[in-house]
Amino acid sequence: MTYVFNVWIPFLPPGINQQYGRSKIGRVYLKPGARVWKSHAAIVVGARAGLIDWKDCDKPFSIKIYVVGSKSDADAYIKTVIDTVCTKLGFDDKRIASQSSEKCKLQFVRDMYCSEEIERIKKEKENRIAMGPEGDDYFKEYITSVYDKNMEVFLQKMNDTKTIDGIKQGVYVKLFPAEEI
Repeated sequence: MTYVFNVWIPFLPPGINQQYGRSKIGRVYLKPGARVWKSHAAIVVGARAGLIDWKDCDKPFSIKIYVVGSKSDADAYIKTVIDTVCTKLGFDDKRIASQSSEKCKLQFVRDMYCSEEIERIKKEKENRIAMGPEGDDYFKEYITSVYDKNMEVFLQKMNDTKTIDGIKQGVYVKLFPAEEI
């Protein structure tokens, strides 16, 4: 099974200076704003993760982070995003073999998000039809109509706006198997 995960987190993490603090005895701690961001982002990641058990895959991953609408450096968010995604998916972030981040325009991420979401809906439709009773044409017609309607609604929503779900800033994360070295 190929493990690929894409998620649009519709809000930016706090800036690097607002993420971590140092206590009087020198310990590093996560500041309250960063803690809130991580808990909200974990809800988005969890909703997108589905039923895949990410702990079962023992291979290393690569992660690519696209930052939209930020004035900070693109790499300012890497650690917070990786920690949040890996924790929510249930594996240690030391399995991330390579990472990269880049700032980009919303249109670039929106186009990528649209094409990947269309592919996801198509695959989900194929999987649902394959799971149904063989030869049951009513089941196939029903599933086809449901997923075609989902696709139609998704495309209409994306055509009506130049944003992603009405949001103009955020973080788009792609997690995929690392290439063997």
